[in-house]
This record gives sequence, C-alpha cells and structure tokens, in this order.
Amino acid sequence: MNRIAAAGRTHQGTVRKSNDDAFRIFHGDSAPGPASRGSVFAVADGIGSYRAGGQAAAIAVDQLALFFQLPDAMFNGPATIEDLIYKANDAITRLRTAQKEYYGMGSTLTVLHVAEDNVHAIAYQAGDSMALIARQGRLLGITKPQKAEDEKLSNHLGIGGRLIIEKTKLDLEPGDSVLICSDGLHGYLPPAAILEGLAVSDNPNHCMDMLLGKALETSKDNITGIVIKVEG
Repeated sequence: MNRIAAAGRTHQGTVRKSNDDAFRIFHGDSAPGPASRGSVFAVADGIGSYRAGGQAAAIAVDQLALFFQLPDAMFNGPATIEDLIYKANDAITRLRTAQKEYYGMGSTLTVLHVAEDNVHAIAYQAGDSMALIARQGRLLGITKPQKAEDEKLSNHLGIGGRLIIEKTKLDLEPGDSVLICSDGLHGYLPPAAILEGLAVSDNPNHCMDMLLGKALETSKDNITGIVIKVEG
C-alpha cells in the first residue's frame, strides 16, 4: 500500500483579468466522507465571459464532493465519479442555455480518483486540461487534450449530450509524481521544465510553487495545478 501527499495552486496569471480555473483536493482530512472511498483530485478550466467560465469550473469541481457524501445506497464505486461529471455537465448546460449572460459557458475537467490503497487509479478527461506522470525520469501523458484540427476544444462540460468522458486506468508506483493542470501550465512549460519542477523536492508544495513560478514567466493564461507525490 502506497502513501500519497498532494498540493495545489491556482493563479490569475499576469494577463487575464479574472481567474476562471478551479481545483479541488479531496484527500485525507479534506475528504468530506469515508476514507474507504479513496481520494479525488480535480482541475477545471472555465470557458465563457462575465463570470460564466469561473462559475462553470466551480460547478465542475464542487460536484465531486458528492462522491464522498452520497449514502452507501446511492454509491456506485468509481462509476459514481462519471455520474457526477455528467450531472455537472447537465447543470452547466442548463445555465448556458437558460441565461444570456452565460452564453458560451463551459469547463474542461480532469479528475484523478485514487483508491484507498493509493495504487489503483482512474483518470477522467474532458477538454484540454491534462494529467501527466513523471516516472523514472520520463514525463508521460495520462490524458490527452481533446482538440480539433483548428486547435479549438472538441469536448468539454456544457455541451449537453455530446459530452464524452475518456477514462484511463493506471497503477501508481513509489517515486511517481503526478501533475494535473490547466493549459495555462502545460501549454507553456516544456516537458523538461515540468520534469525539473516535479523532481525539485519530495514535498508537493515545493514542486507546485516551482512549477507555478516557471509558468508565470511565460504564460498568458490562468494557471492551475495539483502535484501528487507517491511513496512506498
């Protein structure tokens, strides 16, 4: 059985007037429910003007708290996360279509659920935020950005019945470092810089601070990330 530690940061950046990203860490004391349900880590990048993007991102990540709060009779294991993502998609879609000020509202969402053993994990992907893993000196993508040929998002929460949730199963190993982040981080830092940031310390807070600092040097977007460190 592994042990994990995690830290997250979000920053408006040096160009944007608001921060439409959001993240949540439901792990250990911050998980609002049974430890037997494991841990959940989520990063969302909102889409839309006038608070719409920020509200969509908040809806996306806050919905996941129900994974720990649902009674056992309504709990369906990891499949519950997929159900909650669809419910968040429905809520964002309703707002998007019902109110003019929420026109264009949406959010990316990347979620990692880690089982109680801190080994078995499932990543859930919608949009161009990403989950990456540093293992034995190599940086590998757990998820892939979902973009069309013109580089516009091809998938995200808020598009109603067209939403597609891609799932990836993986086993975490001692020494792994996982990064979940918005494109304001992975879109501006090359793999070598991300690897350097993840390797700077065994403390995820120190790693996240270094990655945020590096991203602020070049990024023109909101910047959000979660670093998860795995120990044997």
